[in-house]
Amino acid sequence: MWRLAVTTLVILSLLDVAYLKMFGICELALTLADEKYHVPLSQIPTWVCMAMYTSGLDTSHNYTGYFGLFGISGQHWCGQCDITCDKLTNDDLSEDVACAQLIYNRYNSENSSGFNAWGGYYHTCNENNRLYIMTNCISFWNNFLPRFPEDERYRIWTILRSHRSAEPKEDEVATPSEANTIIRQTSLHIVKLAITIMFTICYSNSLGF
Repeated sequence: MWRLAVTTLVILSLLDVAYLKMFGICELALTLADEKYHVPLSQIPTWVCMAMYTSGLDTSHNYTGYFGLFGISGQHWCGQCDITCDKLTNDDLSEDVACAQLIYNRYNSENSSGFNAWGGYYHTCNENNRLYIMTNCISFWNNFLPRFPEDERYRIWTILRSHRSAEPKEDEVATPSEANTIIRQTSLHIVKLAITIMFTICYSNSLGF
């Protein structure tokens, strides 16, 4: 029995190392702003909103054929993005962003936004809603809002100001995804602790204590 306990403990330790990332809202916004992803700044609030509703900001998302941070359809897009769907469920966003942008570009036209590829999720992420969820991303807006076109900058600032007065500061609360991360990590550590205790008891019994 103690061998089983040791094996289980090792497996749980490996799972802890391989723990896949769940983003916070502001963390994802700042990540997507990295120049290596080539995401237009004006699109970042929409991408963050879409990720929140499609995957809960979970990079390991895999549900009913939809994969990764942006809930990409495996049936329709993994092949066209020239990747296997499991590439969308690790903590490297390169494939996720590249595939999402390919989808966006395929659907984008003068008469339709490329975000329409995500159907109802995009309609949920109207301008007011997508800016609302990023109201308290002070570090993002301080760094990047000045780079928006002047007319768009003023409109965004007006919406943000209307929300911000009643909202807590960015670092005062955890986002739902951050809270879920804490819960999952804590649960894993509790299980590991229980296995360690079981191993100790079994080992002590084997020595005749």
